[in-house]
Amino acid sequence: MLAPRPLTASVGPAPYGRWTGARMSGMSIEEIEAEALKLDPRARARLAERLLESLETLSDEENERLWAEEAERRDADWDAAPGTACPASDVLHEARAKLK
Repeated sequence: MLAPRPLTASVGPAPYGRWTGARMSGMSIEEIEAEALKLDPRARARLAERLLESLETLSDEENERLWAEEAERRDADWDAAPGTACPASDVLHEARAKLK
């Protein structure tokens, strides 16, 4: 594991403000993502670790809500592209071929 170091040491001062939907202090998720990708590999790894750890603290209710939203999104994607499905046997065959 990487040695703990304040995140602000790598990315500058923390912005003030609160999350509002997909924006924080005037930055969209895409902008935050772009800035994070500019970090050196060690800082990106630390940030990824912190973000993943933050998901472990979600309540059961929050996890359930998020999975329900994801299921709805996937269902809508499926409905929006009829005829794009392929048999599971084909998917598994392709996956096994890639592992060889």
